[in-house]
Amino acid sequence: MEPGASIDGFGDEVTISALNRPKNDTIARVMSDVPEPEGSILTVNEAYGNDTVPNHRMIIEHFQKEGRLSKELITKIINDAITVLGQEPNLLTVDAPVTVVGDLHGQFYDLVRLIELAGDPEKTRYLFLGDYIDRGTFSLETTITLYSMKLCYPKNVFLLRGNHECRQMADFFNFRLEVLHKQDNEVLELFQKSFDHLPLAAIVDNRFFAVHGGISPELKNVAQINKIDRFREPPESGLMTDLLWSDPAVRDGPSVGFKSNTVRGCGHTYGFAAVARFLEANHLLCVVRGHEAQNDGFKMHRTHPSTKFPTVITVFSAPNYCGNYANKAALLFIGPKTINVKQFSYSDQPYVLPNFQNIFDWSMPFVIENVTELLLAMTSRLGDQDMEASSEDETAEEAISRRKRILAKIQAVSRMARFARILREEKETIIKLKGIAGTSKLPVGLLQGGSEAIDQTLTAFQRALELDMANEMAPNARKQTKQEMIEKIVKDVLNAREESAIAQREGREVSVQQGTVQEDTEEDARVRRQLRREFELGELVAPTVKISAI
Repeated sequence: MEPGASIDGFGDEVTISALNRPKNDTIARVMSDVPEPEGSILTVNEAYGNDTVPNHRMIIEHFQKEGRLSKELITKIINDAITVLGQEPNLLTVDAPVTVVGDLHGQFYDLVRLIELAGDPEKTRYLFLGDYIDRGTFSLETTITLYSMKLCYPKNVFLLRGNHECRQMADFFNFRLEVLHKQDNEVLELFQKSFDHLPLAAIVDNRFFAVHGGISPELKNVAQINKIDRFREPPESGLMTDLLWSDPAVRDGPSVGFKSNTVRGCGHTYGFAAVARFLEANHLLCVVRGHEAQNDGFKMHRTHPSTKFPTVITVFSAPNYCGNYANKAALLFIGPKTINVKQFSYSDQPYVLPNFQNIFDWSMPFVIENVTELLLAMTSRLGDQDMEASSEDETAEEAISRRKRILAKIQAVSRMARFARILREEKETIIKLKGIAGTSKLPVGLLQGGSEAIDQTLTAFQRALELDMANEMAPNARKQTKQEMIEKIVKDVLNAREESAIAQREGREVSVQQGTVQEDTEEDARVRRQLRREFELGELVAPTVKISAI
């Protein structure tokens, strides 16, 4: 908002500067207007016209306006991409100059930004290192944009496969949910088929080995890569898996070779000795890879004493990764004689509700809370009147019994109101925790712990995510490890809560992370247990309360 901008309020027009906007002003708006999303659906005839390739600029512009593509258009683009990608070898040969792009993870608006920085693919050669999907909320838009660019400029746009371009990862993270929300299962299966056609690695300018993850103890000569059957789901181990999943050793040294990658649950870690042998055997200068978030968007790993050049360069092109990391992103420009790194920051993007919910589903807890409060007020007032009312024929025992029935009904409505309040207050945090956990269920005992237990669990687990360990494990290894991590955090929080309750009874205070944990009333605990049971079933359904005439 510019200083002096006119803002329509509920009364007279007001003029206010964004910098001088009163803190509690409920009339002036932070943004005077929001662009209306594109309502039309882009069709095959519009995107292709009379050409054999789609208009990638039209598609990008349509996506920027939050527009959707028809199923027929998406299907055609993916099928055309499958044909083009399937004709390429496992190991690409890419000439310099070229712009190398790291992980994107569904951050479409950052993809648009990097294209603006690096240049139009018509005149700029690109090599993308994989991980186009998951984590972000625009994976479909990101992948379709890349496929469109590939179809338009097959000799300028090269796409490698990342570890997320597989069925297990897409099902575990949010890509499956996103595609089913925006299209259907048939489109999802077609996407998965296209991922099987992505090449695995590239030789850039005869000097650089580009790959998503890294090298393998099985890889002696790069020519071995062309012998891999890539048109399938990556196996649990082997050369193909190592190319997608391996990482440089954290504690590197001159003699460090290959070790099992315990952080990922598959693949290997490779140290300086392993990389140096690989580079020397294949007459290469450096390994260029993605796969790991970097605070600066890139990392130059251990330098070779002979070449005075890094043996490994990691490139990461998703700024503010997961919306939490506040990291920069980077592009690597490889020229005939020089390499340059360009950093860029996060671009604003439309807000998407958690799990792609619509506003009606999202607002239901607020509606339920207000309706139950109104119902409670009505029943309480009517109950008070009925409590006092009596007939001449009513005995004392009948009067007491009637009052008990009235009181029980009021208490039932009161419990429902409390249930609705807890659900509304904790809904967003609960959804965040479910997303982090990668499951539709919450850890047993968490809701019983109350709001502070949930907040403490979320904070603690997000802290654990900073090293990106559990989230980037192989699907088979991740579920148990992540669940163990969550359960441990929940156990720690609940133990601290119990200690706090004991301390309070003894007259002393115990601070737990963000403050002293307060004890629920027995009724609150019962409501939270009910909430927990509902969540453990996978779906939360508002309880039905029947009120009959007394």
